[in-house]
Amino acid sequence: MRIHSGSLSSGASAKPDAHKKGINAVNAYFKRQKIKAVIKPTTFAGYHNISYPFIKRPTTSILVLVSQQSSIETTQLIWQQHIDDEILICNDSSKTIPERLNKLATKAQGDILVFADGQLRPKSNCINELIAQCSHGNTGLVTGNLNYSDEKLFSCGLILGIKGCAGQWHFSCDANDLGYGAWMAINHEVSAVPWQLMALKKELFLRVGLFNCNYKNQGFDIHLALQLSSNTNIKHKFSALSKATYSYPCPDQAELWQLEDFILLRNNWKRELTQTDPFFNPNLSIFNNSITFMSTTEKWYKKFGTFTSYDYLSTKLLWKCFN
Repeated sequence: MRIHSGSLSSGASAKPDAHKKGINAVNAYFKRQKIKAVIKPTTFAGYHNISYPFIKRPTTSILVLVSQQSSIETTQLIWQQHIDDEILICNDSSKTIPERLNKLATKAQGDILVFADGQLRPKSNCINELIAQCSHGNTGLVTGNLNYSDEKLFSCGLILGIKGCAGQWHFSCDANDLGYGAWMAINHEVSAVPWQLMALKKELFLRVGLFNCNYKNQGFDIHLALQLSSNTNIKHKFSALSKATYSYPCPDQAELWQLEDFILLRNNWKRELTQTDPFFNPNLSIFNNSITFMSTTEKWYKKFGTFTSYDYLSTKLLWKCFN
């Protein structure tokens, strides 16, 4: 919302009656559809999230990857937010990430699978919100608000096209901010989600044949998301109320793509990765992972007819891929 001094539309807090009517309309819809849902206000005036209380909590398996030095018992305690959840932990780093996650998934007994990076620390109610969103309707993958110890964002979902392939939307932004278009603070659909915190129905995971192990350490989560959403009505979501934190501060840049994984993902999904992301905002720079208006460099590229511009690394990888 644009803020103008003296305007009746000077901010969301200036329209409490309008917001109240909107909430009443949404609640009336839930009642007609017989949907059990709760509208929860955020810390930002005028913005709300929808939560789905359990009628019956689905059986859940939480699958966690840790290093060989990590304590299995400590990891178990950290992720055991509900007494009935199954916690499966892998500390064998001799295999690739998708191989390790697949091995855990084949052992899992739950109807809902939650994949997690053991370096994360889930906040209170993180798992409940994840699986509640995951269980609702035609939802595919669900992720949460993942941040670092210095309160900078790791991810609130992945967007196609950033950095020449796909990337972490809002990476390194203030994790407590509203975000570009309010997308760090409210639930929304995304094209893909990171494996570091990913929930989905086990039935869907088995249907697509688990993670593609041709990938070594990157791209397999995006591949899964595109497999599930391609030619179906399955939607992937970001749950703002599902929060988890890394114990270390934000690095200077997001993890760089490995050449083999980058080439494989682009070869498998060239059409999807070269089209505009369905949740892409035209003011969102795709020159890097940042959330900014179009950079001077990007304007220069587009002046000469380039539809999409890339950072230096992605340019090198694309050159190797197609030459």
